[in-house]
Amino acid sequence: MKRFFQDERFQVLHLNGATIDACLGVCADADDLTPALVLLKPHGLAWQRFHLDQLGFGVWEEVPEQVVQDDLGDDSYAVADYAARFGLREARILDTRCAPNDAGRLQLWHELSVGVLVLSQLDNDTSQLSFVSSAS
Repeated sequence: MKRFFQDERFQVLHLNGATIDACLGVCADADDLTPALVLLKPHGLAWQRFHLDQLGFGVWEEVPEQVVQDDLGDDSYAVADYAARFGLREARILDTRCAPNDAGRLQLWHELSVGVLVLSQLDNDTSQLSFVSSAS
């Protein structure tokens, strides 16, 4: 496992131009948009894992397949298929960055060829995922 970032502000440049094979959330139930963490599989690259932590930092890691299987195999959580839900498979990643919004809450933005996927900090314990299609 390689941690790239644990900070309030960063940009993930190594993903620019990659397409998405999978985007999964580890959450309370499969319809949940408040994931404990999100797993992203860019085509031809290693799995990426990200979340907003309780200290107010965005965390971005590259993780091996075994760690992903461990995260997905935890019976106390469900897996949400965000790639299927939002139509993200084969979407191109244009930009990924973390920064506070105007209200001071942390957000992880993923600008994609099909829209914008955002993980927003609701409070110290909860983050919410949202997607706005560029077709809307």
